[in-house]
Amino acid sequence: MNTYCQTGDLNAAREYYDILKNMSTSNRREKEYYDLYSAGTLAYAENNYQEAVHYYSEAQKCAEKYGMGDEYSMSLYAVIAESYVGMNRPDTAIVIATLLMEEAMKSGNTNQLSHTYEVLSKAYGAKGDSILMAHYRSLSVTLEDSIYNLRNFNKTRSRYSSIERRITDRHISFLNDRITRQVLIIVAFVVLTLILVVAIIKVIRSNINLRTAHRALMDKNADLIREQQNSRHLREQYIKSMGMADAKKQTDGMAAAPGMMDEDNEAEGQHAGTSAEPKMNDAQTALMIQRIMTILDDVDVISSQDFTLQMLAGMIGSNTSYVSWAINSTYGKNFKSLLNEARIREVTRRICDTENYGHLTIQAIAQSVGYNSQTNFIKTFKRIIGMTPSMYQKLSKEMGGMPDEDRME
Repeated sequence: MNTYCQTGDLNAAREYYDILKNMSTSNRREKEYYDLYSAGTLAYAENNYQEAVHYYSEAQKCAEKYGMGDEYSMSLYAVIAESYVGMNRPDTAIVIATLLMEEAMKSGNTNQLSHTYEVLSKAYGAKGDSILMAHYRSLSVTLEDSIYNLRNFNKTRSRYSSIERRITDRHISFLNDRITRQVLIIVAFVVLTLILVVAIIKVIRSNINLRTAHRALMDKNADLIREQQNSRHLREQYIKSMGMADAKKQTDGMAAAPGMMDEDNEAEGQHAGTSAEPKMNDAQTALMIQRIMTILDDVDVISSQDFTLQMLAGMIGSNTSYVSWAINSTYGKNFKSLLNEARIREVTRRICDTENYGHLTIQAIAQSVGYNSQTNFIKTFKRIIGMTPSMYQKLSKEMGGMPDEDRME
C-alpha cells in the first residue's frame, strides 16, 4: 500500500488498505496499530493532512497504551510533522521535528535522524527560510551518504526483503483460507476452480512483479539523475570556493608532476612498447575529475558523434593517458562506459520531458545525443537502465512523466 501511495496510485492503495484492514491476525495490538498507521498514510497521500494527523496521533496513543516501544511511537513524530507542513503549519512541524531530532541524536538512530533532517528542510522551505532549508537538506544528504554505503545497503535490502516476504506470506495465507472456504461450498467445481485461480494468480503476480521491477528501475534512474545534478552543483560550488591561487597551484602541480607525459612523450612511450602509469596525487586527480565531469555535464559536448577521449583530453589541457587513468581509478570504468552513461541519462530525461521532447521519436532522441546505430543504442540503454527504451517511455507516461523540479534542470 505504501508503494502505491508514493507512486500516486490511490485506487490501488485503497484496495490494499481494505485487504490489510480485513486481514485477521493473532496479534490484535499490532493489528490495531497498523490499521491506524495505514489509514494515516492513505489520508496523507490524498492530501487530507488533518485526517492524517488524527490517525497518526491515534496510532501513537495505541503504541504507548500497549507499551510497544519507542520504535513504534517515535517513528510517528516525523510523519505527523510532515502532515503539519502539508497543512501549512511549518512552525508546529518545526517544534515536533526538533524534539524528534534531539531524541534521534540521543538514541543514535541515524535513519530517524536523516528523515527528521528532511522534514525540517521541508518545514523551513514552507516557511520561506531558504538558508535553514538548504542547511537541513545538506545534513540529510550527508547522513544518507554515510548510511547507504554498500554494506548497510545490503543489510537494508535483506531486511526489507524479509518484511516483503512476511507480507506476501500473510497475503497468500489469506487467499488460501478464502479458497478453502469456497472449496467446501462448491466441491463439484474445486479442481477447475483451483486450476483457474492458480493460473490467474501466477499471471497477475508475474505482471505486477514485472511492472513493479520496471517502476523501481525508473525510480532508481530518477534518483541517479538527481544525484548527478546534486553532484554537479556541489562541484560547481567547490570550484567557486577554490581561490584562483589554489587552483593555479594544483594546475602547476599537475604540469610538474613526475612522470607527466606530453603528447609526444606519450606517443614515444606507446611506440616503444611501454605503458608507464601516470603519477598524480589525490588532489591532482580530484581536480582532473572535476574538469572531466564538468565537460561531461555539458549535453551539447557529449551529444557530438565525434566526441572522443582525445577531444576530452584536449579540452582539459591534458593527455589521454592521464584522463583515462583518472577515470578508471575513480570510477572503475573506461571513458566509453562513462560517456554512454551520461548520454543514456540524458535520453531518459528527454523521454520523460514530454513538454519539450514529446514530439520526437525515441530514435530521434537517440540521434540527438550522439547515437547513429539504433541497435547499439537499444543494447546500451537496456544494459544501463534494465529495460528497453519503449518500455521506459510507456512507464514514464503511466507515471506522469518528469517531476517539475527535474524538468527545470
